[in-house]
Amino acid sequence: MRAFLFNLRFISWIYIVFYVLLLALPNFFVTITLKAFLFQVSLFGSVLAVWALIKSNVKLTLALFLVSSLGYFNIKSELDTSSNVTNREERIIAHFNVLKYNHNHLQLIKMAKETEADLISFQEVDDIWAGRLERLLQNEYPNNFSVPKGYCFGLAVFSKYPLSNCTAFDFEGLWNIKGSFSVDNRMYSFLTAHTRAPTSLKSLSKRNRHIKALAETENIEDVDFVVGDFNSVPWDDSIVNFKNRTRLIDSRKSLAPTYPSFFPFAKIPIDYIFYNSKHVCSNFEVIKNTSSDHSG
Repeated sequence: MRAFLFNLRFISWIYIVFYVLLLALPNFFVTITLKAFLFQVSLFGSVLAVWALIKSNVKLTLALFLVSSLGYFNIKSELDTSSNVTNREERIIAHFNVLKYNHNHLQLIKMAKETEADLISFQEVDDIWAGRLERLLQNEYPNNFSVPKGYCFGLAVFSKYPLSNCTAFDFEGLWNIKGSFSVDNRMYSFLTAHTRAPTSLKSLSKRNRHIKALAETENIEDVDFVVGDFNSVPWDDSIVNFKNRTRLIDSRKSLAPTYPSFFPFAKIPIDYIFYNSKHVCSNFEVIKNTSSDHSG
């Protein structure tokens, strides 16, 4: 029993020191990567706290709950948890990272159709995906604009309504799409982007520069919807700064993780639908079983 309690204390204090260092240390490649899994790290602390409580170690229980609650607070502070509102002129926006190497086109396109969205953004679109999307969505979504790429950063948008002013612009070799769609003589503008995954210091720097460049896009605060895979969690400085600069609002009202879809315990929220202050969000939903490594 003493050995068990010693192991509990040892593991718990290692966790507490690790957690405090994680939150206190400046952002660099390792800490940014670990902070992406802040929810899972906090959850582990809560499990340790329950374990300590069962063993009647009150001081250790309080210490663990206090430390892990800092992570929950950090996460919650970056989520819009306001009450859902019903909008009379409701527009539905959907987003899917299709996974270029995903050959189950029918399943994902079926899920996309079931959203009945007015505008759907697709990412990781190559020539094969672009052809399948256009052929299988042409009845419901006759208006589209695509920039297919052989690597994993091709984009496409499909709309029930006429598209206009659609342009593709480049950021360091990665394309973004900006345009608008019209419903009953009212224009809604959008921008869709896919940033680098931060798998190295170089790609992390490029991701951050891309998000910053998007925030500095001319009249970005007037864009109705900004959609995409930003490869960054809501509490990461890159997204926090993006929201502060643009005054755009994240649609998610809870953690709503999207990646990787096949490993639910390690999923993190990196896909976004931002909107400006002209709108309210009546509902936000994660779409599972898309056949991609991302939920919609």
